[in-house]
Amino acid sequence: MLLFHEVAKTTNYMTVYRDSDDMKLFYYIPQFAEVAKRNDGKLAFGAAFFEKNPNDPNDGFSLYNLGVRGVYPSMELARVKTELEAQYGGPVALQPVNPSVSTPSLSPITDGIYRSIKCQLNGGNLYTDLAASFTLDESLEPTFSELMKSGGVGWAGAITYKVLTKRTTFHFKITANWHRVQEHFRAQVSVKYWFVSANISYETQKLIQNGTIKIVIDGGSPSEREKVMSIAEKIAARLFVPSLEMNPLPDHPTGSALCVSLNYSKIEEDKTEEWEGTYSDYEEKELGMAAYVRDIPESYFVNFDKAKSFLVDLDIADTHSLLLGKPFVKSTKS
Repeated sequence: MLLFHEVAKTTNYMTVYRDSDDMKLFYYIPQFAEVAKRNDGKLAFGAAFFEKNPNDPNDGFSLYNLGVRGVYPSMELARVKTELEAQYGGPVALQPVNPSVSTPSLSPITDGIYRSIKCQLNGGNLYTDLAASFTLDESLEPTFSELMKSGGVGWAGAITYKVLTKRTTFHFKITANWHRVQEHFRAQVSVKYWFVSANISYETQKLIQNGTIKIVIDGGSPSEREKVMSIAEKIAARLFVPSLEMNPLPDHPTGSALCVSLNYSKIEEDKTEEWEGTYSDYEEKELGMAAYVRDIPESYFVNFDKAKSFLVDLDIADTHSLLLGKPFVKSTKS
């Protein structure tokens, strides 16, 4: 299973993670996605301009259909595999990550420019197409289509998904000498129930600082270290035995009082005990990557010459509105 917190390698195209059990198994995740290619080499992309009413320049629209998938060049995979084998020794296996908790979904990063937009909510994996379809007001054309054709990012989306990962396993060992723990508490002014309840965490910290209780932790997150600390507190508290004592005044409403006494079976044991354990947990991790649409050839755009002719009668103010993505009306200036 993927160890998310143990990155083995990062390149311009992928991030490689280790497996939780197999030292020779690795998983790769693409760094980004681009327009997918069909088996015949053509792009999974199409755009068309529809000019509905020549008397109403804001009535037309452009339609874009596209599919994107994660980019992982075969030559890059071979190069990374060779480098991993050189680093870790012997043959290694390099597998694609599996979105095991939730399948990938595609969403746009930009908003406020669409007449309508729909993106694929559930996909198979990161290496099959995720589709999107959207329409734009004709006032945004041909500027938007030219952006798609350029080397810049004409359309940007985000692919998100969840995987089940294994947290890094960590070990702990707690060592305590009962006699020294007992001597520590004997030095307190009063060892009452309230003292144990209110101060056990603080006193345990002091016992750790002076070496009476020793804790060794190999790995783990801060929250997991807190679990080990709570175990140490319970170990220290085992020195005490809670008991009910009758109140010296029989007619008193409480009738009895809760007290604690030192556990003499532990006091007499001047020896050191050890407690060892291992934590290994799982977590759902949400991951994502950018999807870029750019460098689309002219041949994939249909009827956009109509959008270009639409700009002929614009004055400077109209052009400025167009570049800001605002609707405009053709100038009536002669």
